[in-house]
Amino acid sequence: MKHILLTVLLLAVMTGVATAQVSNSLFGISWNVGLPMGNTKDFIDRTSYSGVSFEGRSWLNSEFAVGGMFGWGVFDVVSYEPIQIDRENYGGTISGTQERWMNTLPIMVSGYYHFGKGDIVPYIGANAGTYYIVETFGIGTVALESRNWHFGVAPEAGIMIGISRTTFLLASVRYNYAFDSGENVAGGDDNAQTWINLNLGLGFTSF
Repeated sequence: MKHILLTVLLLAVMTGVATAQVSNSLFGISWNVGLPMGNTKDFIDRTSYSGVSFEGRSWLNSEFAVGGMFGWGVFDVVSYEPIQIDRENYGGTISGTQERWMNTLPIMVSGYYHFGKGDIVPYIGANAGTYYIVETFGIGTVALESRNWHFGVAPEAGIMIGISRTTFLLASVRYNYAFDSGENVAGGDDNAQTWINLNLGLGFTSF
């Protein structure tokens, strides 16, 4: 809960900054491809093409900007690999046709550094905030679910390519790390989740 309140507070602060700097702001929407890593890959070893994110950023000067980002992404797979379950009502190694899902919802504040101005602008960024992650495991008539809020960080590198005076093509790579929180759907204690997003979208500025 503390993570949620801190994130909301920081988003409110960034919104205030963005309002003050509205003449130098950007709103973007991107399609996100997810590449699972670590525990996420162990649970769902399949690339996700179902993701979207929204972002806003406001320039403090010609190089630095602050803002916020939220989004949604889902990993899913039909797996036949055995899985070890250690839940209160279920335990042991389970084999068979399984449906595995992971929904991720990041809510983050962001800071960016832009390398110059013009029609092609590379940038690096850092995002920090919270992830709401829902893991679902189903086999036959049995369905297990785990819901947790995670504090997380997401460093990012990207490029803005001008299409018109106020429209940019946005392309970026974002590494998501959601720190351990709660219990995963299989009952394990290590519930840190990691994945990489490849993002492609459009940004609209008020320059």
